[in-house]
Formats: sequence, structure tokens, C-alpha cells
Amino acid sequence: MIPDWRPSVEHQSSSRLVNRVGVLPELLVLHAVLFFTVVALTPSTELFPNHGDVLLYFQYAERITQGQLPYRDIPLEYPPLSLLAFVLPYVAWPGGRPSFETYQWLFLIQSALLSTIVALGVAWVGHRRAASQGMMQGIALYTVMAAAAAPLLAWRFDLLPAALGLAGFAFILAGRPAVSGAATGLGFAAKVFPIVLLPVLGIYLLARGQWGSVGRLLAGFLAAAALASLPVSIAAPEEMLSFAIRQQERPIQIESIQGGVHLLTHILFGADIRLSFDFGSVNVHPAGAEQAMGFGGIATIGALVGALVLFLLRLGDEVRHEGKPSLQTLIDAAVAILLTLLVTNKVLSPQY
Repeated sequence: MIPDWRPSVEHQSSSRLVNRVGVLPELLVLHAVLFFTVVALTPSTELFPNHGDVLLYFQYAERITQGQLPYRDIPLEYPPLSLLAFVLPYVAWPGGRPSFETYQWLFLIQSALLSTIVALGVAWVGHRRAASQGMMQGIALYTVMAAAAAPLLAWRFDLLPAALGLAGFAFILAGRPAVSGAATGLGFAAKVFPIVLLPVLGIYLLARGQWGSVGRLLAGFLAAAALASLPVSIAAPEEMLSFAIRQQERPIQIESIQGGVHLLTHILFGADIRLSFDFGSVNVHPAGAEQAMGFGGIATIGALVGALVLFLLRLGDEVRHEGKPSLQTLIDAAVAILLTLLVTNKVLSPQY
């Protein structure tokens, strides 16, 4: 009998997996190039109006490199780790102090690299969910979405906390809860919103019976958040929470769901509202604005708690029937909690 030298089905499947995973570096390079190119080729008439934030970042970086201390000498509405996204493009220029035009290009390169890191995280999560097929689908979908949003996304620093929050999620899947907590804590220190992932990750670990991992998750979070805040606590301890106070004072942004509701009541019922431009956005001031913002905050907290309750119910059902929670449920819960925060919050910028 002539032996059959054709590879087995298992070997063919393994080869396809290796081949698909092997193209990941090329896909990441393609993502970075596409992101950069889309923004670079956007007509200047469309591009430059979106640079208001970048000019602010440039001014922050310029003052910091001149020796002024954030929060003490420079009033800031952003958490402390956000400064990393502002200063890195400035100090990366080998010719010394960059012009604003040079800083814009350096900031764009940074955004393309951060978006590529996010793409890598999406690929990792996709691979854990559905092997090579999930990886390919995840990175392809994110590349299309990032390219479509790039003309806005590139000129904000939101990709930094997004990358850190996604890293926190990915490290849970890798069995590294302390590192996951640290990444989430750094994301919180960059732009607060990744903190809503922390209870989702903790509940998932509890459902798997990993009580010790929950402690390591929390310890990593607290250590990283404290470390990121340490320079501010030393230089200007009285200004530690100034960014949180400024955000609390921020009015209802017109793009938000809350803003839309107030505009709709004005159109339909003639409710009294006033528009303003401050905090870098167009805002809606309804009659009794303080009460409206207070109600909006309560609604956001209630919606987040409701999302977590639904997550708990679904986990309980899975544990009863399958013995452990599924990865898909964790992914769904993470997406749901982030969307709940963004949709119910009083700020909803286009880059989200």
C-alpha cells in the first residue's frame, strides 16, 4: 500500500491558523498606513477646523517643557496621565522645539500608532473568541471603523485611554489580573471612563471562582492610578481633583442624548433653553440647568447599575447551565457598559 502523504485535516487546519496569524504584522502595518493616509489626504478645509484640541495640547506641552507645573501653574480639565499624550509628540521632535505645524504631524503619527495598538488588542480578543477567524474579522472591522472616524479620532487623545482600557480587558483573558488592573488604572488616570470596565472584570472573575484574582485586579488598579497621580499630589496636592471638579461643572453637550432631549422639548413644547460655547464644545442650558445635570448624573448611574444587574443575571444563568461564564458574555458586558456610559453621559464627542 502506498502511504498517503497528504496532510491530515488537523494539520491543514493548523497550517491555516499559522498562516493567518502570521499575517498579523502586515495587517497592523496596513492599519497604521491607512489611518495616517486617510487623515493626511483629508482636505485642509475639513481638517483644520478639527485642530482646536491639538492647539490646546500643543500649548500645554509647550508650557510644561518650559518648566511650568500642571494643575499648579496650568489649569487643566484632564486627568494627569492625559499629559503623556500631549507631551510625547512635542519632545519627540529631534530638532528641539517644534512648530505647531510639526507638532500636528507628530501628533498624527502618535494617533496612528495608538490606533494600531488598539487594533492589536482587538485582534487578540478576536483570536481568543473565535481563533484566527475572529482575529481576522476583528481587525478588519476595526480598521474600517477607525479609518472612517480617523479625521476626527486622530486629533483627540482618546485613543490613549481606549488602548489602556482594552489592554486591561485583554490581560484578563491572558490570566494576568494584576496587569489588567494596572492597565485599567492607567486608563482611568488618562480619561476616567475605563473605570466602568473594572466591575465587569471583577464580576467575571468572581463568577469563575477566582477570588484571589479579584484582589490582584483591584490592587493593580489602585497602584497604577495612585502612581499616575503621584506627581500631581506632590506638586499641587490642593489641585488633585481639579480636573474632576471642572468636568462636573461642564454643561450638557449638544451632541449628547441629554442635549438632544432638551432640544426636542424646546422644539415640541417651547421649553426654555440657552446655547453656549465653552469647554471646547457647544452646550445646552435648559431651565434649571443644575437640576437637569443632577438628574442626568443619577440617570447615568442608574443605567450603569442596570447594565451590571443584567450582566449578573446572564452570568448566573450560564453558571447554572454550563458551569462557568462564557467569553462572549464578558465581551457583550464590556461593550454594553461602555455604550451605557457614553450614551447616558452629558458629553458625547464625535470621536467616541
